[in-house]
Amino acid sequence: MSAAAPPTHSASMRSDGTGILEQVWRSDDGGWKAALEVDQTNPFFFDHSLDHIPGMLTICGLGDLARNGVWAPEVRRLRGNVAFRSIGELEHPVVVAWGPLEAGRRTARITQGPTVLAEGWVAASVEDETDTHDAQQPATSRLEHAEARLLHRSRAENIMLGEPHPDQQGRICAAVIPPLPGHQLHGDREERYSAEVLIEAGRQYSTWLLHKFGDWPMGTQGLWIGLDIDIPVQVPRTLPVTLRWRRHPIPPGKVLLTFDLVTGDGEAVIGSLGYTSRGLSASAYARYRESRSNS
Repeated sequence: MSAAAPPTHSASMRSDGTGILEQVWRSDDGGWKAALEVDQTNPFFFDHSLDHIPGMLTICGLGDLARNGVWAPEVRRLRGNVAFRSIGELEHPVVVAWGPLEAGRRTARITQGPTVLAEGWVAASVEDETDTHDAQQPATSRLEHAEARLLHRSRAENIMLGEPHPDQQGRICAAVIPPLPGHQLHGDREERYSAEVLIEAGRQYSTWLLHKFGDWPMGTQGLWIGLDIDIPVQVPRTLPVTLRWRRHPIPPGKVLLTFDLVTGDGEAVIGSLGYTSRGLSASAYARYRESRSNS
């Protein structure tokens, strides 16, 4: 796999001006690092008041750094896992990093000073068997959006999930709704679903399911613990894409939810996403944050 070298000490900006990296540089191990911009006025990442750095901001930071040439532009599929180790504090700098390419994969790491916020690995492939010949323009403007409060979203433009519904086999399905031009996750490849859009749609779906099927009360603070991906990244937006969940009991405490990524007709499985979360009550979360600030 070829990979062009990102420019050293350069700002990372997409053509639509939504870049979130302040600086990029070569690391001592032959990988790449970047300083992450934490803009608390950003209408997507800070859709509502937060006392910490959102996990999607760090995931998008890795994505922006990858597009600086760390991964080849012809990559068609990503497989990997990221474990979130600690909550990022708003006041301190964050660094996202890709390790050197080894056996077709790179390590991913997000740090805040000596603290590891998240770490994992991603393998990228230029080969993919996803069938997109039946692409047709999805009527996303006519799709009913999932209820914002069940996704922990306050702005309608940040909802990337259609209202979930059961299929004939009793599986719960929800359409992926790509964002409009100008949105943080729209990117500069309008014709394709980005990895970040698929990941965010799945994250919103996991939140919805935890409330609707896991009986998490509103006000529960969900801690995002892990992300597993096996997703195509060259799927045209003219192909309707749906997240499909096979119903099973959702226990309290630590929860893993996995979704099939399927084409609009529900027949072709083109990928999968997995989300591990832990729910805390408002009081338990306050105690957790207090313990972290005193450590």
